[in-house]
Amino acid sequence: MPDPVPAASSAWVTVQGIRTHYLRAGTGTQTVLLLHGGGIDRADFTWRDTVAPLAEQFHVLVPDLPGYGESDKPDIDYTIDFYGDFVRDFMAELDVPRAHMVGLSMGGGIALNMALRHAELVDRLVPVNSYGLTHEIRSPLLTWAFTRVPPAHRYLYKQSGKSRDKIRSHFAGAVPGMTEDMVEEMYAMYQAPDAGKAFRSLNRNDVTPRGLRTDYSGRVDEIKAPTLFAHGAQDPVVPLDQGERAAARMENAEAHGIDGAGHFAPREQPDAFNELVTRFLLGEQRPAGAES
Repeated sequence: MPDPVPAASSAWVTVQGIRTHYLRAGTGTQTVLLLHGGGIDRADFTWRDTVAPLAEQFHVLVPDLPGYGESDKPDIDYTIDFYGDFVRDFMAELDVPRAHMVGLSMGGGIALNMALRHAELVDRLVPVNSYGLTHEIRSPLLTWAFTRVPPAHRYLYKQSGKSRDKIRSHFAGAVPGMTEDMVEEMYAMYQAPDAGKAFRSLNRNDVTPRGLRTDYSGRVDEIKAPTLFAHGAQDPVVPLDQGERAAARMENAEAHGIDGAGHFAPREQPDAFNELVTRFLLGEQRPAGAES
């Protein structure tokens, strides 16, 4: 088990019949939902350094999404729409009428999905190195074919996390600020029996021969929530220009790059990330285009 997250306590709730683990912290009048990414991620990895600073101002909820962490891992089709509806129902179970949404990578895609499909639940929106801003991927036909061969897909995950050196090598380009603590945590996550299972299902459902099915870049102008696209400035997986293009299409949005960070900006540069997000959620940093 990972070390406890500072300031957080664990709790459980059943949502859509799925026993769901989540972290909670803070007693503020405004709620922040922190949504982790895909792959092998979990609530206490991506948000380990974020919960306590946000809890000084907000009520913070951090679910292990279905298929991840300590939550149930049902054998179902995982999609971004499924996760959007799950978060809606998670909020209902906990009597949370509205919340700020902060999501990393896949979690960012879920946050965008919420802002488009369940807008009444969303206050401010912070997609971080977000999924869902383009349909483009490298070698889409080959990637699509690969997702259709489950043994090969499972093998890739096992190889990526086979050793600490493999993890360092696999993430070297995407996570320039990787620490040894992160390597140790990721190695432990890769050893879980169902590591990557939910994300492989999402890949099968979302990757097409022409690219990704989930692409909100043509719809972001429908989002009315004040939005901050936060990016690790050195992230090659979701480059900053994706957030900049999305923000330019919106009335009340901006994009910001965090120097020295790649795909896991909240862990690579926690102080800069936490200050940026806290100021935005408190309304101290207004997105470009917002009325003064």
